[in-house]
Amino acid sequence: MADLQDTVLDIHVEGKLQNEIKDIIEELDIMLFISKRQGDVLEEFIRNAKTILKGVPNEESKSNTPSASRESSGLADSANTPADPKGKGKATADRAPISRQEKLRWFEGNAKDLVRKVRRHVDELALLKRSAECTSASVRHTWPTVIYHANKADLGVNS
Repeated sequence: MADLQDTVLDIHVEGKLQNEIKDIIEELDIMLFISKRQGDVLEEFIRNAKTILKGVPNEESKSNTPSASRESSGLADSANTPADPKGKGKATADRAPISRQEKLRWFEGNAKDLVRKVRRHVDELALLKRSAECTSASVRHTWPTVIYHANKADLGVNS
């Protein structure tokens, strides 16, 4: 009978699982925090890049950076773009220079894709965290643990 009580009342395994799950939840929290900040930085970068591509200087760039020519900054209409990866930027018979509007559309499309990827990653991490929390609750309410706490005195087990 004592062996049966020891086996039924052994919550050591559940305790170890709870500690592991707690560690996993903490790590997921850290990953969520970093991923959310990454998304915030990305969105701020996109806002600033769109401002530059639209050719409208923002207040910060006017006061903090020296003025540079459009050509040397790489923002001239024929500079380094997806259709002109080497940055040669010269119109030829088969290739016209890329307009600022085309560059902006290309950038916005790629930026949206990247933001969606970051958001999906954050959603996946949040789902994993919820799953770990549910698992923790399930382990906490397993029948040996419940029996241990509910019937400890009835079975004559000392603390």
